Amino acid sequence: MHRQRAEGLFSDAQLTAMGWADSGKLCEYVDGFWGEDVRPDRWDVHRQVAKDRVTGLWAAGYLTVRQSRPGRRHFLLSEKGRTAYRLWTRAKRQGLVRASAADNSFGLTAKDRRRYPAMSEGRWFKGELQPEADGRRGEPASAVEPTAVGPGADVAIPASASGVSGEEGARRAGKPPSGEGSTGRGYWLDLGLQESQAARLGWSSAHADAVGWAAAGELFFDSDGMARRVTARSRGRGRRIAAGRVEVLVAAGFLTPGEAVGDGRGPVSLTADGRRALAVWRAHSPAPVARGRRKEREPLAPLLEGKESRRREIARREALRASRRRSKEFAAAWEVYAAARDRKEELDRQWRAENGILNPTRKRPAS
Repeated sequence: MHRQRAEGLFSDAQLTAMGWADSGKLCEYVDGFWGEDVRPDRWDVHRQVAKDRVTGLWAAGYLTVRQSRPGRRHFLLSEKGRTAYRLWTRAKRQGLVRASAADNSFGLTAKDRRRYPAMSEGRWFKGELQPEADGRRGEPASAVEPTAVGPGADVAIPASASGVSGEEGARRAGKPPSGEGSTGRGYWLDLGLQESQAARLGWSSAHADAVGWAAAGELFFDSDGMARRVTARSRGRGRRIAAGRVEVLVAAGFLTPGEAVGDGRGPVSLTADGRRALAVWRAHSPAPVARGRRKEREPLAPLLEGKESRRREIARREALRASRRRSKEFAAAWEVYAAARDRKEELDRQWRAENGILNPTRKRPAS
């Protein structure tokens, strides 16, 4: 008995847009909504996304938006969106559901969609920085604040409204901290990346502690390959650290073991990715991931847009190109083999016909 698949909650195009948001590739500029760098086999391939599709997902509560810099908004899946996307794609792979033929409107009206202030229409969130004009840093927009449907908008918030002052208040108000320069371009470019990197680290508090100990010069591998924390107050060989915890941090490119010194201990130091990861962890304080002792051995994702991430991406693309080369070589060799086989079969058929042989399996004698 065949199971009847349920009609999809999302269309394929909506699932694609949500997948790009899950990967941090869905953005909005003044010329519309775009999926950035969406081809795994080619660099800098971007796809434009229909405005109604993105604003519908936002209004239905599946997307949240933040300003990464003036003139650029960055979409991420909300908690509701992450749950729906992962459950739905899993059910779709198992054949339990199918995508709808057209985008789901989620019962939204045109007024609901208009609550999103699209930059292409010259509309802005309240307190949001507009793109620079005449080389000057943009000023906070005075546009009306939209009524949020679903998760609403996670954008720059005026410090007076948040009750936060100082450097943190300036950051939330959409202003670079003091000393960042008059335009703040570097600040805005880096702030959005910092938030994305912190959200995707996936560290437990124990992982963060181990990276902090390495930064303080307190983490070592002893002569037996055991990770230990050695401080000025430590007695003996120091405190033993779970090996799996340090190994996954090394594999993800955050830590690197050094050569053993005279006492047989090798210091564990931070890589460039590790220093950046520790900085964004401390600056943005993401919620630690709960991991037991066994789960601490599970692989960690490398730093988003870090050196290890780029190295893996280059290796993956190179492996993809090598696989395609092998496929082409195999296809060419198969064509040569098939042509030779067909030629031989044709000669055998002609020989049987000339000699009146009816057995179709008889072959020509070797000449």
